[in-house]
Amino acid sequence: MSSDGFTAEVKRIIERLSVLDARRVVFGASRHQYKPNPRASESELSAFESEHGIQLPAPYRAFLTEIGNGGPGPYYGVFPIDPRSRWVARPFPHVSTFELAEEALEAPLDGTLTIADYGCGIEVVLVVHGEASGQVWIDARYESGITPAENAEKRPMRFDEWWLLHMRSHLERFEQVLAMMNDAVPHEEIHRALEPRTIQLDVDLTMASLMDINPNGSPKVPAKKPWGMQCGWVEEHYPAWLALRRG
Repeated sequence: MSSDGFTAEVKRIIERLSVLDARRVVFGASRHQYKPNPRASESELSAFESEHGIQLPAPYRAFLTEIGNGGPGPYYGVFPIDPRSRWVARPFPHVSTFELAEEALEAPLDGTLTIADYGCGIEVVLVVHGEASGQVWIDARYESGITPAENAEKRPMRFDEWWLLHMRSHLERFEQVLAMMNDAVPHEEIHRALEPRTIQLDVDLTMASLMDINPNGSPKVPAKKPWGMQCGWVEEHYPAWLALRRG
């Protein structure tokens, strides 16, 4: 995908999710709010590249200059570029999964920029210098090691593929659930249509957000609905939402 095509698709996804996900239930959306940071300038990025002797991957550079220097994205969103990242000047020496020695566990990864926080001490990095330049890697150094983020074909993903894979999946779930809700599909049938690839909690959080109701409200669990408080809240409000849609 061209850089222009990528940023156009990013803008479309952000705009649509910001409307559909009224309650910001997508993981990390409560933090980034689907709002990009101010965009980086070409001169700022060129100065960063010159200072460290690198060239930023084209899709990532396009995101920074056309979307924002940080903003909506997988997990807690895309981080702004860190101008203090002196270690990017040293090449990333790996092409396959590796582990760090104990004495190196607190050190940054040479040739990378941290672009996202997965949570639980796991970060997402983008290789910007070295043989693997352009690839997204998962830094789970305290658990399973540091490994390339791979697509369905087991190929390392680049920034645009990684961003679109995750954010399209969120949008597709919202669009699919909304279409079924508009067709008055019963709550339990919506669950059956999306599971097991989508967990029960995400189905109910999606429905609650589409109805713009607090997914942590009451009642918690109505009779014979053991799926959890979000399920109870959806079960309580879905009929009224359908009645309003019918006019």
